[in-house]
Amino acid sequence: MKGKEILLIAISSFFLTVIWIVSNVYHAYATSTIDSLLKVQIIPISPTFDQTTIDRIKKRTPILPLNAVSIPVSGTPTPTPSPVIENQPEPTLEVLPIETLPQTEVTITQSPESISPTP
Repeated sequence: MKGKEILLIAISSFFLTVIWIVSNVYHAYATSTIDSLLKVQIIPISPTFDQTTIDRIKKRTPILPLNAVSIPVSGTPTPTPSPVIENQPEPTLEVLPIETLPQTEVTITQSPESISPTP
């Protein structure tokens, strides 16, 4: 009995899966439409080109922009020389006098509102 139940579940799962796939394919076929603007854009172009015009374009001299920078390309890279630091005197620590400000006396008193009368 156990084998028959597994066979029944397997067959019903197979048919359910096949029906699901077929319905998805039909739905995609029925609902996919191409917009009229897109139809105009995907029209194939004709393979006949004006060869004389293409040749004239190829013969044009290239115009470089004014801010174009030409970088020479060589086969082997050359190392950049590093700057050499010659003997320099060691820095010394110099103590500068600090300007002193006049001392002022600050006294803290209680405000009249914070003082409570004693009986």
